[in-house]
Amino acid sequence: MIALLLSTLFCLFLFTTFGMFATKTFKLPSTYVEKTLIGLVVCNTISSFISLSNPINLNILLLLTFLGLVSILFIKSELKAYVLALAQYKFVIIYFFSFLITAFFIALNQPENYDSGLYHIQSIKWIEEYSVVPGLANLHGRFGFNPNIFTLFSLTSLNDIFKQEIFSINYTIFAIIVFYFINHTYSIFKQQNFSPLFIFNFFLFLVILKLPNLSSPSPDFIGTVIPLFIYSRIISMSNNQKTMVLKNYIPILILCIYVITVKLSTLPIILLPLFIVIKYKSEFPKKWWLFMIFSLIVIPWLARNIITTGWMLYPFPSLDLFSFSWEVPLENVVFEKESITGWARNPGIDYIKTAQMSFRNWFPIWWKNVPLSDSVFLLFSIFFPPIIFLAQLIKKRKIDFFTNTVILSSFIGVLFWFFTAPDWRFGQCFILVASISPLLVLQYPLRISFKPIFAFSIIALFLLSYYTIGKLSILYVIITSFFMYKSYQKSAYQTRIFFGTLILVTLFSYVKQNYSKISTNSSELINLNYVLVPPKIDSPANLSFKKHKINNTNIYVPAEGDRCFDHTIPCTPYFDSSIVLIGNTFQSGFMNKSNKK
Repeated sequence: MIALLLSTLFCLFLFTTFGMFATKTFKLPSTYVEKTLIGLVVCNTISSFISLSNPINLNILLLLTFLGLVSILFIKSELKAYVLALAQYKFVIIYFFSFLITAFFIALNQPENYDSGLYHIQSIKWIEEYSVVPGLANLHGRFGFNPNIFTLFSLTSLNDIFKQEIFSINYTIFAIIVFYFINHTYSIFKQQNFSPLFIFNFFLFLVILKLPNLSSPSPDFIGTVIPLFIYSRIISMSNNQKTMVLKNYIPILILCIYVITVKLSTLPIILLPLFIVIKYKSEFPKKWWLFMIFSLIVIPWLARNIITTGWMLYPFPSLDLFSFSWEVPLENVVFEKESITGWARNPGIDYIKTAQMSFRNWFPIWWKNVPLSDSVFLLFSIFFPPIIFLAQLIKKRKIDFFTNTVILSSFIGVLFWFFTAPDWRFGQCFILVASISPLLVLQYPLRISFKPIFAFSIIALFLLSYYTIGKLSILYVIITSFFMYKSYQKSAYQTRIFFGTLILVTLFSYVKQNYSKISTNSSELINLNYVLVPPKIDSPANLSFKKHKINNTNIYVPAEGDRCFDHTIPCTPYFDSSIVLIGNTFQSGFMNKSNKK
C-alpha cells in the first residue's frame, strides 16, 4: 500500500509540475486536467529519450523529481491559484475521493492482464536494466510492440527501493480522468439538467469505471481513457467555438499524437488533428513550433521501434525501410501481425489459420463469439454515424464542425478496428463514441414530455447503464427517469441532491462489481508485507524454467506455458536457436543468424 501510494504521489508531482511549466512556457490555455496530462506526455517523452542511452531507474526518477522541484520556482503563482480554486470544487472533491479510495483498493490487486505475465513486465525490466537493446524483438516478438508508456512504468516502478515493480501509472491516470468527468458532468448538469450531452459524458464516465487494468502495466487502459477524454473535451469546446482559437486546441493535438505512440490501434484519432489543421489553417504558419513538439514526442518512440526491431512500425511488414543486422526477419514480422489479427478474430488454436481467411469465412466465426451487449453497440456504431451524415446532406439536421469530426473519426476508427484486429479492447473507445453519436446531435435539455427525444434518451440510458453496471441498471434508470421529470423545476440545492444520488448509485455499483478485490485487499492490510507493497503477479506454484545458451549466456524459458511473469531477464516464452548476440553482452543486442553478412 505504501509503495503504491508513494509511486502515485511521484507521478502526480511530476505530471503537475512539468505540465504547468510546459503550458506556462508556451502560453497554452488549459484546464488543470489538461496541464496534468501534458505533464504526463512531457515526462514520458523525457524518459523515452533517456532510455535510448541509459536504463530508466531510480536515479532518473530522482533527477526528474529535482527538475520538478526547480520548476516550482517558475510556477508558484499557478500552483497557488489552483490550490485556492479547490474550494470551488468541494462537492466534486467529495464525490471524487469516494471513487479514488475505492479504486486504490482495486489497484492494490496483483496484475491480472494475461499479457502482463507474457511480455509487459519483462519489457519493463529490460528498460529498467538496459538502455534500448538492438534487436530485442528477435528474442521475443512481443518485445517489439514498444508501447511508449512502458518507459514511464519503468521510471515510477521504484524497483530499486521495494525490490519489485510498482505499477501506479494507470491508477494515477484514472484519478486525473475521473476528476475531470465528475467535475464536467456536474457542470453540465447544473446548466442543462439531464441533457443528451450530460448522458453522453456520464456514459463515458461509466465506461472508465468498467475498464480493467488498474493494477496491471497494460497500455490498453490509457489507449482507451485518453481518446475518451479527447472526444469529451472537443465536444465541450465545440459549444464555445466563438471564443476558441487554435491555442485552445493545442493540448488536445498533443494528446492525439501522444496516444498513438502508446497504442497503435488508436491511429484513427489522428483525424482530429487533421481536421483542426483544416479549421485553423491560417493560424498554423505562426505555430511552426508545434511541429517540433510533435516530433519530440514521436522521435524517441520511433527510435526505440527501429532499434528493438529494425522496422519503423512493427509489426507492419509493408514498411521495410532499413537493412540493419538486428532487423527481425520478414517472416517473423508477418507471423506477429497474423497472430494479432487471427487472435482478435478467433482466439484459439486456429488463430493463424483464421488470419489468412477471407472476410466471408472469418466473419461468421468472429461474430458468433461477440457478446450480445457488444454486438448491440457495434451495430449502433456502424449505422448511426452514416444516418447522421445523411441527415445533414438532406438538410434535416445541422451540426457544428467539431461534432462532425468526433463522429467521423470515431466511425473511421470502428472501420479501422474491424478490418485490422477486431478485439473489443482495441477499438472500444471508437465503438462506444460512435454508438452514442445521436446524443451529440440532440444537444438541448430534456423537459417533462413524452417526446421521441425523451423516449430515446431513456432507452439509451438503459443500454448504456446495462453495459457498464449490469443488473443495477434498472434501478439506475428508474431513479434517473424520476429526476428527469423533476429536474426542470429544481433549485441549486436539489441539483446537488439529484447529482449526488446518481453518484452514490454509481459508486455502489462500482463497489459491487469489484467487491471481491476490495474485500480481499482491505482485509490483507493486517499483513505487514502487504502494507508495504502490493502482491506480485500471481504465477503457478510449480513454475520452473529451463536454461538455454546464447553465446555462453543463459536465456530462461518456462518449462510449461508461455509466460515468464516477473522472472529475471532475459526470459522468453520460447527458445529460438537461430538467435545470437551481436557482441558479447545483452546490451549489444540480438540478431538472427540469417542476417549475418
